[in-house]
Amino acid sequence: MTDDLEDFAEGPDHWLDIIIGEYAAIGGEAMLGVIIGSGLLIGLYIHSEDMALPTVVLILLSGVLFGTLPGDYQQTAMSVLIIGMAAGIWQVTRRYIW
Repeated sequence: MTDDLEDFAEGPDHWLDIIIGEYAAIGGEAMLGVIIGSGLLIGLYIHSEDMALPTVVLILLSGVLFGTLPGDYQQTAMSVLIIGMAAGIWQVTRRYIW
């Protein structure tokens, strides 16, 4: 297996080799979706101080990811969708029940 730096130096056609190596290193595409989704959730919540913005962004982003990612990487979009739906349920619970 080649080094990431060697793959990067070979040109733009080898970007998928670099990404697949990172998928395997962190536990698969579902774990990558959890990391991306939670990072966006925390960052947008700090920015807006409300859960509405991160919820809408995560749910819409998952729809875009479902349409653009190949079939093998659909778990990334599913993880982002689950985090967005959990944030929405938390917001509804906090606003109307708590």
